This record gives sequence, C-alpha cells and structure tokens, in this order.
Amino acid sequence: MASVVPANVAYPTGSGLLAKGIAKLARSVSALKSLGFASRTAFRDRTRAVRRRAHSIGAWLRRRNDEAKEEVLKITGELAGIAEVTVADALAVAVARNAKRSIACAGKSAQGKAVALVAEIEQTSKLLEQIIAQARTRLSGEVPDGSTRTVSLHDPDARPIAKGRLGKPVEFGYKAQVTDNVDGTVVDLVVFKGNPPDAQMLVPAVRRIKALFGRAPRAVTADRGYGEASAEPALADLEVKKIAFPRKGKPGQARRAVEPPEGSALSSNGAPGLKVASRT
Repeated sequence: MASVVPANVAYPTGSGLLAKGIAKLARSVSALKSLGFASRTAFRDRTRAVRRRAHSIGAWLRRRNDEAKEEVLKITGELAGIAEVTVADALAVAVARNAKRSIACAGKSAQGKAVALVAEIEQTSKLLEQIIAQARTRLSGEVPDGSTRTVSLHDPDARPIAKGRLGKPVEFGYKAQVTDNVDGTVVDLVVFKGNPPDAQMLVPAVRRIKALFGRAPRAVTADRGYGEASAEPALADLEVKKIAFPRKGKPGQARRAVEPPEGSALSSNGAPGLKVASRT
C-alpha cells in the first residue's frame, strides 16, 4: 500500500513560514552573539515586525472579501521583503561570515555550540530563500512546484502530497509503500520524498523482493493507481506468473475480457503472492 507518513508540521502558509523563518534566524543570531561571536556585528531583530504583520493577515482573512485578499497579498509581499533583508544580514553581509572567521581563528578551542549555530543560520537562511521564492511565485499568480516546495523549517524534506481524502485533500509529509503477502506479512517497505506515481514504485518493489528471497512472487495484485500497461511486461520479465490490477481509464473490450470486476479476489491456486494497494 502507498500511504502518507505525516510530518510533524502545522499547516504551512507562505506568510506563516516567512514569519517563523525570520524569528528563527533572530534567535540563532542572538544565541551566537551571546557566546561572544560576531558580537559587534549589527543585526536587527525584526521578529516583532513580522509577527505584527502575520497577526494582521489573520484579521484580514476573517473579512473574506476582495479587499481582504488584496491586503493579504500586500502584507505577504512586505514579509518577503523583510525576510530578504534578514537573510542578507544573517548570512551574506555580516553575522555568519564574521562568526566563521572568529571560529577559524579559535581553531580547536572554538565551542561546538557556536559551530552548530553558524550551520543552523546557514541552513535556515537557505530554506528562507526558498520560502521567499515560493511567496514571490504566489504573488505573481502562479502555484509553486509541489515536488520542491518547502513546507517546514525543521523538516525540510517534507512535501505536500495530494491523496484526495475528504476533508484533507492535501497532506504534508512523505509517501511510504508497504508491500505484504497474502498472510499480511510485510516483505518490502520504502519511504519516498515527495509524491511519486504509484505505478513507478511497483516493479522496483518486486525486484527488491526477488533479490531478497531468491525468487519472484507467483502473483501480484494492486489497485488502479498501479494500473499502467508498461508494468505488466516488466513484471512478467521478473517471472511473475499472475498479475491482477485494473488499468487506469476505461477498459476496452479486449481488456474487459481479462480484467475481473473491481473487488474480486485474486485467484492464485495457493501460490504465494503480493498485495499492493494505494490508500491513505
């Protein structure tokens, strides 16, 4: 089965991620300065300014009219601008650069915490630059690419995954595929970043299982999400004898002659088989 492994993140919005990123940078820089690194380097903490703007977005959204939409876009643009200046101060212009120079001079005596804080500032700045780019894309009327979209500062590999669940059409996290046999024993497990198509995951799973057990399963069944015509000859090449999954789209007359109605069981005459189903 292919299912979503949820990340421990709040629902991500562009304005919320910008505000959190700016606040996180400010905390990291403050902690670094308290250790005596880049202590004379100017850095403005803009946390209060971004939180004030983020709060005003919530107030405007409650109005639910065109004026509110325009004002939210305007405030989001302001947040993106503040984030750009904050990243420049923290990374390119001053703090991280000066701190790294001091750490290099200190050599082995440099505190590990200071090294970690510089790395955190650089990582947060990189993520914040990505979030700024996403916000600019939204402001231009386009939708950011979901396969590369950053949705969390502490879990940067989490991605938006659309599975079509009622009440939760988009989830945030990872995609996992679990393959079990007819007894319910899990024989393969893999976690993916993003939301790759189900059909592309089936043949590699059977190939791994064959390498692990020394032989291919006699039968493989899956739901319609895996139903691409190219999968059947690839499974046959792996010596799978019985393949049963409905094809995507409306089946033609020839396909209806061999494809059983949905919901029917796979008859394998007692042969060991695999079940792969896509669900959330």
